[in-house]
Order: sequence, then structure tokens, then C-alpha cells
Amino acid sequence: MRSRKVPLVTFLGASLLLAACGSSSAASSKVTSTTASSSSSIHGSVTLAAVAPFSGSSAFIGLIQNAAIYTAANEINAAGGILGHKLVPQDVNTTGDPADALPAVDKFLATTSNILGVLGPGTNSGPLLAPIFNSHHIVMMSQAGETSFDHNTLPYFWRPVPSDAATGVGMAIYAHSKGWTTAATVFGSDAGSQGDLPGVVAGAKAEGIKIVASENVQLDQPSYASEVARVIAAHPQVIFSEADPTTSATFFSELIHQTSQPIHVVFTPVILESSYLNAVRGAVGASRFASLYRTVSNEPTATGPAGKDYNSWLLKSGANVPKPQQWVNNPHSMAVYSMSMIMALAATEAHSISGAAYNKDIMSVTSAGSGKTPVYTYAQGVKLINEGKKIQYIGTFGPLSFNQYHNAGDAEVVETYSTSGSWQTLHTISAAKVNAVNVSGVQ
Repeated sequence: MRSRKVPLVTFLGASLLLAACGSSSAASSKVTSTTASSSSSIHGSVTLAAVAPFSGSSAFIGLIQNAAIYTAANEINAAGGILGHKLVPQDVNTTGDPADALPAVDKFLATTSNILGVLGPGTNSGPLLAPIFNSHHIVMMSQAGETSFDHNTLPYFWRPVPSDAATGVGMAIYAHSKGWTTAATVFGSDAGSQGDLPGVVAGAKAEGIKIVASENVQLDQPSYASEVARVIAAHPQVIFSEADPTTSATFFSELIHQTSQPIHVVFTPVILESSYLNAVRGAVGASRFASLYRTVSNEPTATGPAGKDYNSWLLKSGANVPKPQQWVNNPHSMAVYSMSMIMALAATEAHSISGAAYNKDIMSVTSAGSGKTPVYTYAQGVKLINEGKKIQYIGTFGPLSFNQYHNAGDAEVVETYSTSGSWQTLHTISAAKVNAVNVSGVQ
């Protein structure tokens, strides 16, 4: 989900705002303590912010963030907090628009002390906001899909997942494996929907797939009859797609009413989100969705101990997370949950909630090494750290290996949603195969 270009004047405005804010937030976060052993010894608080859209067409991203951050906070606080401090979630609403994100972040930095870090920023606002947080020595755990972060130089920015373009490449590789040689792209015209498209284009070129139709659709229109007609007339064997839930449901509902020909559809990972899945599946029917619709994703699964731990604490978090069962096994929420755990464990190892102090420990608590003990929960990690032992946190991602650009990622998986109501993995695409396709020149 790629961000749109931000005018230079906006960046100049950001610089002025930074000067006005100063570094009070970073300075106030330099709090140290000994690790608490139980929730009864919690004193004070530390803030973990979800920097995401909580309103607008992408508000579902904020819901995903909140499900994760409150689940993580409840688990962490039950184990004594972070260095004896209660972890307090906070929303920073970007609305999905950099113009709104900047004043929201400015207010957050000016009014919030003891900042552990932020979950985000996301794709739409990442290129603008990441340098600001970095200047304040605030650790970021982000899923921003911009390929510019593939060679990230910001020391406080971390991305535990590959870029959107990598997923787009995976989509094309999967299509080639099925023998499909013609394709259409149907992506929302908004910046958030466009992130995987460069990878799709690069992957299709590399795999010898001809793009016969390209539709960048305006969101939330009452009808897409003309766009659908153009796609059908081009006779693609497969459609690569991402838009918002309402747009996608309308488009694919009209597609099946305009043609009886079966056209395969490969979605980006957004279809894994329940509101998106339910909208599109409801529009086309469960049987058709199971037979023709797929997704390619680099998101984590719930098969390991950390995934089970996430699900357990999620279902205990109903006071903070409405209808928590809707987020069970949700890969996006699970990813954010693990990001929260990584920051909390790194701060524990560094004996400080200051980003400047614990940033280096992120690599330490996630990387493998001789004499390290794998841990899957916060309580396990804190116990071993307090005993003077080194840990490797294995979260819902599985083992992570951050490179010099603070990026990590593994294979892409092809998934289908069965008529019985569950996601099933059909095929795995190796990271080496995805990384062999160069997307740097495709915009």
C-alpha cells in the first residue's frame, strides 16, 4: 500500500514544526527502572502509540492496530509492565492522508511524555512521518510498503515485513505457476491501494505475463460497469487487485453479472482483513470465492506458540477490543502484536524505555545466536532477561532476521478461503525467488 508523493512545502512545514516541538518527547522518555515481577508493582506509565487511520476509508487499519496493541498491553501489564511501568496505548489518527497526519503527530509529540515507541507510520504517511519520529529518537515498528524503505537509513525505523512491491512480485510469480499468460490490474486510485502494483508490473514482466488491461478505479462509486466491461473485453485469465472493501465488492459483483466466464482473481493481503473478506465474499458468493479467488501474503500465521498466545490474550481483552473473536488469527493484527512485544522486550533488556537506549537491543532480542533461548511470550522473555540470559523472541512472524536496513521478511504464501470458512495455504514462494525480481525502476 504505497504512499502518494508529498509536496516539498509539506516537508518544509514539517521541519518548522520539529523546531517548535523541540526534543521534549525524546528527553522525557529517558526513564529507567528495575523490572517489575508482577502487575501489583506497576508504577507510572509508558505510551505506545498506534499511528494509523482511525477515520476515513482506511479506518479499518486503525481497528486492526487497536486489536493488537490492547492485546499486547494487557499481556505485558499482567506480567508487570515494562520496567515497572504500565503500557498505555494511544491512537494517533492519520486519516490515511499526510496532510492530516502531520498536525496529529505534532500534537502527539508536544503533549505526550514517556513514549516507548510507535506502531507505524503506515504507507500513506510513512515517508513524511518516519524522519520526524527518527529525529525524536522514537522507535518505529512499521508495515509501510514503500520500496524506498528497502534501503532505509533511519536508525529508529524497523520493518519486520517485506515491501508491498515484494508481495506484488509474489502475486505475479503465483500466476505464472498456474500457466496464466494474460492479466488485468484493478487497483484503487488512492495511494494506499497502489503499493503492490509496481511489484505486480515488474513480476508480470519478469514472468512473461502480458498486462492486457489496467484500471485505476475511483473509490466507493455506485457502479463500475464501464471499468468491468473494459476488463472483460481484454480477456484476462487473472485479475490482480486491491481497493477498499466497498469498491472491491461492487466491482466484482458487477464482474460476475456481466460475464459467465470464470476469471481468476489474486488479491493483496488486504483481503485477509475480515471486513474486506466478508464484503467481497458476500458479493460473489462463497463457492465462487473459494474456487477462483486467492491472496498472496507475507503475513504471519497462528500455527506457532506466539500465535496461540496472541489468540488467548486477545479473547481476554474484550473490555478494550469490541468483539475480539473477529481478530482471532488475523495476520495483520498478529503482526502489530508481535511488533509491540519486540519493543517491550528490547526495552527490558536495555533497562530503559528510551528509544535512544533500547533501539540497538531490537536486533539483540530477535536474532538467533549461540547461547540464546527462544521465547514466545513476554513473560518468558522478561523472566530470562532478569536471570541475565540472552533471548531470541520468536513472534507470530516466526524467527526474524533484520538486515542492515532494518528490514526483515521471508517467503510469500498463496492462500484460499474455503467454503467452510477458513484460510488454507496452497503454495509457498521463496524469498529468494521474489527478491530475484528487480522492482527498483518500476513506479
